[in-house]
Amino acid sequence: MNEDEKKRYDEAIALMEEDRYVEAAAILEEFAEEDNVSALFRMGECCKWGKGDGLYFHRALRCYRRGAELKDNVCRCALGILYYAGTGVEQSYEKAVEYFMEAAEETEGLFYSQEKKDDYLAPQLLGDCYQYGHGVKQDYAKAAELYRRAAKAGNEDAQKKLDSLLKKHGSSIPSSPASSQTSSSSTGYSGNVKANDNQYGSKNQSTYEKPQKKKSKALRNFIIFLIIVAALYFSVPFIMERFPNVANVVRPVTENIRSAIGSLFNRKVTATVTNEVLNLRSEPSTSGEIVKVLRRGDILTVTGEERNGWTPVEHDGASGWVFSEYINLNN
Repeated sequence: MNEDEKKRYDEAIALMEEDRYVEAAAILEEFAEEDNVSALFRMGECCKWGKGDGLYFHRALRCYRRGAELKDNVCRCALGILYYAGTGVEQSYEKAVEYFMEAAEETEGLFYSQEKKDDYLAPQLLGDCYQYGHGVKQDYAKAAELYRRAAKAGNEDAQKKLDSLLKKHGSSIPSSPASSQTSSSSTGYSGNVKANDNQYGSKNQSTYEKPQKKKSKALRNFIIFLIIVAALYFSVPFIMERFPNVANVVRPVTENIRSAIGSLFNRKVTATVTNEVLNLRSEPSTSGEIVKVLRRGDILTVTGEERNGWTPVEHDGASGWVFSEYINLNN
């Protein structure tokens, strides 16, 4: 790529950052036609997120598939994400695992984030599949090893998922991945990551149990607090009626307190999308109709209780269900 071509390519990336996908696609198309795998991926992104002027989802699939044929791990991950979520294709965990494994086998299984190549996503995605038993037999040890591998490369999301996995299932996960190392033929990836015994060893397994006790105590205290607040909230009118002389003095204060307490009970809970792509479905199931496709960073309003790993939410007037693993509660 000469200097002029690099300038045009950088211009296309800048246009994508401004959500000007049609203009970006017009530039990227010439690079994609020459089988530039980075351009194929970005062209696919333009077709996936853009609207009209020939930017259709089937073109995105074509770009990703061509990139995958050229053994590009970025496009493999992109295809795997679509099959995992059932976005624009028939949902299939098995096909998603196939693409994630192909990408994770490579020592450079990186996932582009604009010009950055430090998001080691393929092992993280494959780790998700092993943790939840999606397309493969559930295996917490393999999931932990894959998360470690991605975290070691600087993937913060993978580190958070590893910490969460160890807190929930630390007792069933070997303290060192050496005991769970297998060949690439059985795991679908190659390379081993050494364990940090000080961080994940048996000495620390007890520390993952303590927060659970603290959490239970905190929950009990919070429930007691709510009971007291509710008692005050509903008893204030009765007290005011029985003691009219006091009422004139304390009424302004009590009205402010009741208003604050009322706002506490009516407080909205929001959540942020953490996955690259997340389907908003009509039912709490992968068979539910896709109402809308959400993106990383979208803010959702939680409208009810979680059910079987799915959370009811609302976004810009559209309501439905999302997979709970791919959102973080904000309050």
